[in-house]
Amino acid sequence: MPMGPASVTESRAPVSPDGRYLLTEAIADEYTSLHRVWDLADPARPRLAFTLPQLWEARYFLPDRKRPVLVAHWWKNGSGTHLFRLWEFTAGRPRHGRDIPITAPDAVTAVSSDGRLFAVGAVGGSRLGLWGVDDVHHPVRRSVIDAPTDLQHRQPWFLDDHTLVTTETHADRRDLRLWDLTDPSDPRKAGVIPGGADGGGAGYLRPQHVLIAESPGETLQLWNVRDRDHPAKGRRLHATSLGYHPVGRGRLATVLRDGTILFWDISDVGHPRRAETLRLDHAVRSMTVTPDGRHIVTGMAVDDRLYSGTEEFRIWATGPDGRWRTPAETSLAGVSDMQVLPGDNSRMAVVGKVDDEKWTFLLGLGSDRIYDDLGLTHPVSVPAAQWRTLFPHLAHRPSCD
Repeated sequence: MPMGPASVTESRAPVSPDGRYLLTEAIADEYTSLHRVWDLADPARPRLAFTLPQLWEARYFLPDRKRPVLVAHWWKNGSGTHLFRLWEFTAGRPRHGRDIPITAPDAVTAVSSDGRLFAVGAVGGSRLGLWGVDDVHHPVRRSVIDAPTDLQHRQPWFLDDHTLVTTETHADRRDLRLWDLTDPSDPRKAGVIPGGADGGGAGYLRPQHVLIAESPGETLQLWNVRDRDHPAKGRRLHATSLGYHPVGRGRLATVLRDGTILFWDISDVGHPRRAETLRLDHAVRSMTVTPDGRHIVTGMAVDDRLYSGTEEFRIWATGPDGRWRTPAETSLAGVSDMQVLPGDNSRMAVVGKVDDEKWTFLLGLGSDRIYDDLGLTHPVSVPAAQWRTLFPHLAHRPSCD
């Protein structure tokens, strides 16, 4: 089911938490893009629900909201002003409330895991405005946090509902600072992860209260942050920044550049134990877990040159204990991006080129579902006359029967 010449937006959350809405971006002309919202309630017939006004771009959906809420951004070259607007999707046309403004050359944002707190600051500045967005139509500024915001380093991000992470730069290292936002009107400095931003990225395993900091030398440093005032340093794991994710309680999978997947028991971050190893046939560029936790998606460098641009996505099923089931269930070659949608429909949005234009297609997650979808939408059958020439011993039948 194609959704026209457009690609999924490059966003950390291009799909609403309920899996109903998808963000796409299409080139309008040399200078502008069209940002659209698609309604996927009927996967067989994606419907255009909303096109953002001119100069507005779709950023991401807020997490964990009963009604989907889109964060949109407005900026005009030379204006020096940025606006952030929250669109709430209910029956009918989406509705928005008062804009959140900021004066800056560029801006960064962060949102709490429950979608209730929204932080925004000027790039290169030293202050973050913290907004309460329980009522998306009437956002309220709760406080201002004195923290640097520099795009060259790690942007502000939330561990959970009430813990914000910022970066503090010193002469010889970049630390991660934790902020206690239990009372958003009175932010409080909590603990520090020394050197936590030296390697670039970081992640968080919420059930285990484990922060993972990427370190120089292709290692991951584990931290127990159950007590956010006193983070406890654990051990390092041999891994890369290409991908890591939880697979079952207390277990972590990490990716090496040669296609090796290492599985770790990290129930004790001070003494992680390597459980097993899985070797794939190509280098792995990326690894993500699907929203339901039952599948793993890997981006594979099919010619083994990690940054060549040639990629293949594979979908792997997992067992109840988090172990991968081999071989892969589905393989997608010649695809530039794919997003697995939340919900029970087991669908994915796949971006591929048609006549040198990027198109987004909605497909079933499993190979059987893909075959059924193609049979319904693009049935290609051998005509009866040609069939008699090719298969004279068989009765004619459509290819998708």
